[in-house]
Amino acid sequence: HDPKQPDSISANRIQSLYHDQAGSIWLGSYDQGLNHYLGGERFEHIKKRTDSTPGLSHNRVWDIESKDKDSLWVA
Repeated sequence: HDPKQPDSISANRIQSLYHDQAGSIWLGSYDQGLNHYLGGERFEHIKKRTDSTPGLSHNRVWDIESKDKDSLWVA
């Protein structure tokens, strides 16, 4: 994690790693949500939702799984 780089990974402590059928890499952090690897040093961050904003119910991600190419399960 580099606080000066907004596209860097959201945390240094990673709890889970998942490589999906489409070739994407997903990293679940201990307390900073889900990271979707976009290539290079760029990550998309998905964090706990606020109000009506889409997102996670909690920022701690223990596991990531998928049953098909169109779904992602985050625990």
